[in-house]
Amino acid sequence: MKTLLIFTILFYTIFSNISLYSAAKRKKGEKNIPLTPLSIDRINLKNDLIKTLNGAVDNSITKGGYISVLKDRKTLLEIGNNYDKQTLLPVASLSKSFTALAILKLQEEGKLKLQDKVSTYIPEFGELEDFKGFESLNILNLLQHHSGIPYEGRKSSYQFNFENKDFILPKIVIQPNIKYIYSNYNYRLLGKIIEIASGELARDYIRSRILEPLELEEYSFSESFDCASGFMISPRDLLKYAGIYLQGGVYNGKNILEKNSFKKIFIRPNFEKYNYYGLGWHILTSEKEKRVESLFHSGIGDYNFGQIRIFTKNKYIFFFQTEHTGKNRSEFNKLNRKIEFSLMRYIQLDKKV
Repeated sequence: MKTLLIFTILFYTIFSNISLYSAAKRKKGEKNIPLTPLSIDRINLKNDLIKTLNGAVDNSITKGGYISVLKDRKTLLEIGNNYDKQTLLPVASLSKSFTALAILKLQEEGKLKLQDKVSTYIPEFGELEDFKGFESLNILNLLQHHSGIPYEGRKSSYQFNFENKDFILPKIVIQPNIKYIYSNYNYRLLGKIIEIASGELARDYIRSRILEPLELEEYSFSESFDCASGFMISPRDLLKYAGIYLQGGVYNGKNILEKNSFKKIFIRPNFEKYNYYGLGWHILTSEKEKRVESLFHSGIGDYNFGQIRIFTKNKYIFFFQTEHTGKNRSEFNKLNRKIEFSLMRYIQLDKKV
């Protein structure tokens, strides 16, 4: 009996040592997997981005920053200095894409149509002298910045209240659907239309129809929120949201938008041949086939700069954001251009792109 016990102990000791040795050998072998030119180049780019961001913080060019790259919604690259994936960031004009989704959701619910005239919801556009001759202005014109309303300019006679803020609309400078003129007022008017069509505050409608179905939790609406800007969200939740643009509007098996509604994000204006502004996004296309290659938007605040780019064909997403210290705007702009260029390079290293 004693002999059997000794033999059993000896057997398990040898077996355990063999298992541990095999595991260690496998682990060692994993470390010795040869690096490919692609992985070496990407490691070099990552190290350069880390050095660039850290150096910018040390030299008071930026207070902090966050950088990430995803492929098929899996993280390939993540860098942060004073920011991480849970930091609530003011994403400025990236707010517009949420507003556009809300408009499309209202159309699904039968509460409006993209071709509806703005005067249907805001009668002043059919009554005030400042808007005579612009009766054709419709919701789609606002979404694509084809309304003729400038970013700023001579004030019209139309003053409106939205999200407890008063706005005076600039005078329209050109007929609708002729020229792209980027203006926050387009999306402020869309926010007003969301309130009128839904009977809810725009932020409440966006929360219940977009944010909650996406199971987002790390976000808030700032006091300056106006459907053109003022939304705050963490990189983790923003990238989760961006994933629906790789899934045709679907999240976790649920349709945030129906397929036909989602496709309308990519509506191309008749007078645009290649790159254009869709619904809440800049759309970049290939020159030969005119196919959609990516969506992107920048968010520029008084002290923040961010950009997200979604490569719908090749399933890449990159996002970065930095915060200005107020000391050297020129160097801050150079920093953001370098980060953007490096992230484009990081993705282009994949020969499949």
